Amino acid sequence: MLWDASPEIIKTLDRTGYYLGIAYQVRDDVIDVIGDSEFTGKPIGVDVRRRKMRLPLIQALQELSGRKRRKLEDLLRATSLSDEALSEALCLIKESGSIEYCISKTKEYCERAADAMNILSEDIASLKVHLYVVANWIASFEDGT
Repeated sequence: MLWDASPEIIKTLDRTGYYLGIAYQVRDDVIDVIGDSEFTGKPIGVDVRRRKMRLPLIQALQELSGRKRRKLEDLLRATSLSDEALSEALCLIKESGSIEYCISKTKEYCERAADAMNILSEDIASLKVHLYVVANWIASFEDGT
């Protein structure tokens, strides 16, 4: 808006930012479960320890059944989570297939962002390139993430 862009460009960048924002949040939620604290610089499992209902946990609760679901629910109901209990909760989340689901959702939203950017004209090609780089980084999950 500051450089007097057309409404179409503004709408496209708004949609692109929305998709990249969702993708980044889901990526961050995945890293909270599977990341390497030495690599990320933050402890693993903080969201789970705080009982924040993020997508990996929500999806795990949907996918787990029987004893495993009850165990995860019991861990989440506890007054506090010991390191051992947190580790057990994170293992249950991983076993549920939730992480793979969340990674696929992250990639899906990055693809939506890329598709939205396709209509941008070549006169702002450098902006497109930078946004594609951001989308590719968000969609990548490497060792340590």
